[in-house]
Amino acid sequence: VLLKAILAAFKGAPLVVVEMPLVAMEAPWSDGWADPETPSCGQDALCRPLLRVLMKHELLHRRPILVGHSFGCFACRWVLAHPPLSRLVGGVVLLDPLVFLLPYPEISKRLQQEPRTAYEFLIRRLIMR
Repeated sequence: VLLKAILAAFKGAPLVVVEMPLVAMEAPWSDGWADPETPSCGQDALCRPLLRVLMKHELLHRRPILVGHSFGCFACRWVLAHPPLSRLVGGVVLLDPLVFLLPYPEISKRLQQEPRTAYEFLIRRLIMR
């Protein structure tokens, strides 16, 4: 729905959608999700390919606006911390920024522990994906 609204509001504007398969397909609280040997999620895994895409499609001069939802706010942070990309960003929109809740121990502990009830299991498997 959000992408449809963006495309309708900005007809003809290029749109680059980045999927983070590790977050979409796996539980980010499981063991080994941030394995440094095979990073599928993180600053290098995101920023280098994104820079190549923006260069290939000649979009660097357009000053792209980043939109991150929930865990995607981490991706926005990674882009803003990446020197070649950070200078090119025109703005940032953070939707439901989980990033700001992680310093609270209750939230971060809840994400790391195994679900205790069927309800928690369903929420994590169906909604948090």
